[in-house]
Amino acid sequence: MMKIFIIFFFLFSFGCRDYSEFKIDEFNRVSIAFDDSGIENVSNIEWKVGPGFKQTVSKGVLVKIRFPLLEKDNITELDKRNIDSWIVRVSKSNLNSRQVIGYVYIPLRITGTRVVTQRSQSFFNIYYAAASPSPRFENFMCPAFGHQKLIENIELEKGNVLNSNLIVSTADSVAISATVEKFGVRPVSFNAGPSLVGEYMIEISAYNAKKQIRMSNFMEVPGVIKIKSETEVPIKGCLNAQIPEKIDQQDSSRFKFGH
Repeated sequence: MMKIFIIFFFLFSFGCRDYSEFKIDEFNRVSIAFDDSGIENVSNIEWKVGPGFKQTVSKGVLVKIRFPLLEKDNITELDKRNIDSWIVRVSKSNLNSRQVIGYVYIPLRITGTRVVTQRSQSFFNIYYAAASPSPRFENFMCPAFGHQKLIENIELEKGNVLNSNLIVSTADSVAISATVEKFGVRPVSFNAGPSLVGEYMIEISAYNAKKQIRMSNFMEVPGVIKIKSETEVPIKGCLNAQIPEKIDQQDSSRFKFGH
């Protein structure tokens, strides 16, 4: 049932979109336009905590991104070039520093049912450190590390990038040594630390998931997520709360820190 829902979601999302420009030049390089791609939406994820789970803080933000919409012949051409996915790199910028907080790859095709179609949208979480290690941490009545933050101001600054085309060429084939999570029904979660204030940028590349090789340049997509402010919200009943000693290692392994 979940697979059917996902398929209908992606099919519905295609309705108002044109196919992206897809060209092969004289040097056998593929150029894919990203004019209608980028960060589509970002929203605060509320976290009910405290006795009776009646108080509200922020767990993080949910980010929805949009990929180029490709025709079947375009996908066939990418198959020939051993490209089976998009890879997304998420970075956080604060003051004068910029840090990669994680990678996720999204297969180009939705498979496993009678209907086979492409994915042109995906989503992931950017979490506070208190929620990121595992679903078990998310379910604490009193958040770990004394977390009491509530996001006050989120802004999605939309705009164009200087280079709106992704170029696929053998010269850009590079192995990815960092951990790359696979997109699934449950959004991948990235740890942005004890504070989420900062700017977040999204870059996309063509990817060979089987060999863990990116097959194109990394292109920064239009849009910047700006988390401008957060406030401390005292949680009644959680004074001096401690993290339970037992940690399910298998459970915590679903989250990978960025490299």
